[in-house]
Amino acid sequence: MGTFRAAGGAINCEFMNIEAEFMAPNLYYMEVMESMDGVLHCSQIDLDYCCQLIQEYSILDSAQLFVLMKKSDRLSKRQRHSIGKNLYQRGFALQIIYGGRKYYAKSPGIDPTGKYRLQIICFWVLLDYICKVDKHYATGTFSRISMEIDDRDYDIVYVKKGQERLCNSNMRSGGDVKYFVVVEDVKQIPLIKGDKIHTFATVSAKGQVEYYSQGG
Repeated sequence: MGTFRAAGGAINCEFMNIEAEFMAPNLYYMEVMESMDGVLHCSQIDLDYCCQLIQEYSILDSAQLFVLMKKSDRLSKRQRHSIGKNLYQRGFALQIIYGGRKYYAKSPGIDPTGKYRLQIICFWVLLDYICKVDKHYATGTFSRISMEIDDRDYDIVYVKKGQERLCNSNMRSGGDVKYFVVVEDVKQIPLIKGDKIHTFATVSAKGQVEYYSQGG
């Protein structure tokens, strides 16, 4: 089980237990996420943008947010840590410690297992392109994350060992989409075929992404 950390105790999904002075900002973030299709291009990486990411993806590795913030030359180390603290101290997210790693979740009951584990892995790939992406959003079907770059649709998919044929079938019926295919082992790559593959990738436990062509 993970450990939840938040100012004043646990915070529910609707942010109803937050002090009055913080109620308006939290409702603002919820309205933003309800009114937009995914997360738009990050013209500025700040607390607002980090809140939008957590609302869209439900849970993120804290390291992912700090990698993202380092992409901005406007943010000092002190400012990055201030944003991290404000996320849970002001009730915008819960801080979870799970398996020795820290995560930010939007509500209790969410942990980095199952579909969220795969989504977190795919988010490392998104981070490499996030400053080029016009918009992106979480998906709960074959792909884990969808993104649009220069009016072109891309999906980031995670393929477990033994699911290569299923991946091939899903890509064939996936419409006009290019795929970033994340695999558990590079030995899977020759088993995954199709003209919709943009690139293959592996992601280490620390979030290091390596890219591969279909030729290996």
